[in-house]
Amino acid sequence: MTDIIAKPIKGKRVRMESGKILPLEGARVPRTSFWLRRANDGDVELLPLPVAKAATSVAKPETKTKD
Repeated sequence: MTDIIAKPIKGKRVRMESGKILPLEGARVPRTSFWLRRANDGDVELLPLPVAKAATSVAKPETKTKD
C-alpha cells in the first residue's frame, strides 16, 4: 500500500483513524479509503511523499601531472 501525506485544510480539525488529531503540518498515512473520503469531503489535502533525490555528483577523473 502506498503512503501519502495528509494535511488538514486550514481551520479544520481532522481525526486520524487512531482517534488522534491530525497535526497541522500533516502526517504520513497509508493511502486508504478513509483518507480518500476525508479529501473528498474537503477536510484534508493529500500530497505525494517527497521523492528522495538521487546523487547527481559525477566523479571527476584524476589528472596526472608529469614530474
